[in-house]
Amino acid sequence: MTANRTTGEPIASMSGWVRDVAVAVRSHTPSVLSGVLPVIIEVIDRESEQCMDEALSEADARTAHHADSYGIALPVGWVEQPLDPSAFERALSAQKAQLLKENVGRADIRRFELLQRQVHEQLVAEQVQYVATLASRGPGHQADEDDSILLAAAVITARTRRALGGPGPITTGLLLRSFGGSTTGEDGINIEEPSEIDLPVGKAFRLVRFHSQQVGSDSRSEKIEYYEHAYLIPHDEGERVAFLHMVTPTLAYTEPLGELFDALATTLRIFYPEDPTTFETSPADRRP
Repeated sequence: MTANRTTGEPIASMSGWVRDVAVAVRSHTPSVLSGVLPVIIEVIDRESEQCMDEALSEADARTAHHADSYGIALPVGWVEQPLDPSAFERALSAQKAQLLKENVGRADIRRFELLQRQVHEQLVAEQVQYVATLASRGPGHQADEDDSILLAAAVITARTRRALGGPGPITTGLLLRSFGGSTTGEDGINIEEPSEIDLPVGKAFRLVRFHSQQVGSDSRSEKIEYYEHAYLIPHDEGERVAFLHMVTPTLAYTEPLGELFDALATTLRIFYPEDPTTFETSPADRRP
């Protein structure tokens, strides 16, 4: 627990605050959240437009339509990150300047920059649709208190079955069979058993992992460890899968952050052409 540097007394617990936000996300309690920010993300497979067209033409032979957008509701404080390289650099500079004004320590600002650059590099490489990041010291922070900050990122993308090389429709059962027997891999260590879960948007495959990765150039590289929740949601009759990744390098708060990540996953929505744009209930609940 973080303590006041002068008195040694516990300050407003960061863990407690994160848990309060998680509870508020699940219950849509505006007094704690100070509002949420609904986000709509267009469903595009930028990795292979031709592959997307072919897969959707097959799916359309069986169904009259397919999903056109994803949605997620993020608490205030999460900031969307631009994908354009120049816009990203401008936004990163502005965020670093703001953190300096708030007297955040330079080591924490460097950790924040590394997370931002790592996420952006992955965005460019994987051509994902959306990313938002959080940099917060919690409520009621004062200058003489611990200067550490809570860092996290949310990434959303989509892939078609054919782009992933699947021989048949993607299902959570197929994902579970593919990942269920593996505890380690090139991209991390599973710290919970991979599982199938029920979200308001439908059945999802859930992974919880620790990662360790070297980022940056040889002269300016740093090893960064981070904690991740990944949610894979097959839809469009298994012709497409939505990916939601929630990551943090702030390993001191993995337990409450895990609760927050699970709560944020419950706000994910998949919208079809005739669906109303609402986050109150999940239109996908009506899908067979």
